[in-house]
Amino acid sequence: MSKDLDLSSYDFTLPNDLIATEPIKPKENAKLLIYHNGKITHTTFYELFNYIPKDYLIVLNDTRVINARLFANKLSLESLHKTQILNDLILPTKREIFYHKHLSNNLHLVQIKGKAKLHDIFTLQYNNTNVFIQVVDIKDDGYKVVSFFTLNDEFSLKSNLQNNFTTTNNLALHNDLNMQNNLALNNSTLHNDFTLNKTLTQNNNENLKNHSTQNNKNHNNNKDSTQNSSKVLNNALNLQKLLALKQLKQNILSQEKVLSLLQTCGNIPLPPYMKRESIEKDSKDYQSIFARNEGSVAAPTASLHFSESMFKYLKENYNHAFVTLHVGAGTFKPITCENILNHKIHTESCIIAKKEAQKILESKKILCVGTTAMRSVEWLIRENVAQIENDIIGENAIFLNPFNPPKKVKALLTNFHLPKSSLLMLVSSIIGRKETLRIYEEAIAHKYRFYSYGDGMLII
Repeated sequence: MSKDLDLSSYDFTLPNDLIATEPIKPKENAKLLIYHNGKITHTTFYELFNYIPKDYLIVLNDTRVINARLFANKLSLESLHKTQILNDLILPTKREIFYHKHLSNNLHLVQIKGKAKLHDIFTLQYNNTNVFIQVVDIKDDGYKVVSFFTLNDEFSLKSNLQNNFTTTNNLALHNDLNMQNNLALNNSTLHNDFTLNKTLTQNNNENLKNHSTQNNKNHNNNKDSTQNSSKVLNNALNLQKLLALKQLKQNILSQEKVLSLLQTCGNIPLPPYMKRESIEKDSKDYQSIFARNEGSVAAPTASLHFSESMFKYLKENYNHAFVTLHVGAGTFKPITCENILNHKIHTESCIIAKKEAQKILESKKILCVGTTAMRSVEWLIRENVAQIENDIIGENAIFLNPFNPPKKVKALLTNFHLPKSSLLMLVSSIIGRKETLRIYEEAIAHKYRFYSYGDGMLII
């Protein structure tokens, strides 16, 4: 079997001190390795355009990184039988919610650090309002599908409830959300299910059993009453069920509002290998100067090398085209299967405007700035578009490697990537695995800085 198939054949040892945790300033001073016809030249980005012929179309990814790292508090629904005060339900430890992408019908894909079950609810403050994030589905790969929502004023869980009601006996979030000890469950709806809990008092058990029996008749279920009670208790944690029964009036946040929330409450999602929290200057450093379409959770890092003056020179002297590929969290997911062809690569949203697509298809010589631009171009080519009538929009899951080489792109500006990564295999798809590892060995010997804030290489 070819070594190019073996995951271990894409491994190399990188000293920790070569992992860049901040960018070089000015940008032109970053090191640049030129690979041309088997020859390696060492220079800096100041000399970049001296190595790119004017007849190349330069393709850039104009995606913009969103503040994808949210921190929210989990609601302790198990405590609802003790208190109806929101502050008493909020667990003190904040949990990280890493936003991945918008799906459809205002549902979103996220990763939640730590254990998170179906129907779990998290909350955070946004514009003096409690925003709730509920898990509505769990994918096989561990990703969570969530909805972001607020509640209408009459049902809102105000953060100052405790202050408002400390001198009264009415500590209910709302009568429709309150489970009294003398709960009357003669209503055929789940009127008070939000406050049902596994530790409901003895006084409520009989009523709960009756309610469960009625509920199971509606579902033609003949399980015993203990199982029925358990089922209703599970439903009690399901806000979606309550909303369907119109017991809660929920304001689902649109995609635009979720992006606005992320911008205000979220943090720049620095890659985990930087091993540090983001700081204010990362909001600028981890964003290309031509980024405009929000949606990425990681930067297309080759684009970070362009200063204002470099980009101005590019626009004035080269034909260029923009694509939009929103980099997903899967870009950091390691390959674990020993045969690389068994790897199922992540999908990412890709948009190429009609005019830009025409430029790409008509060009004979293309230089892509970054692996995301290259994947976009190769995705377009494989779409087999005979005649472009509209913008090209879809999910990009192309996995470029030595067994699936590029059909159009022969030149690439890129950073230095992680061992055993799909991006390292992408570089190998152009010049071969052995040459790629030879270049990396020389880059390490010359103290090139690796990864997102690191130096770059030009294959041309």
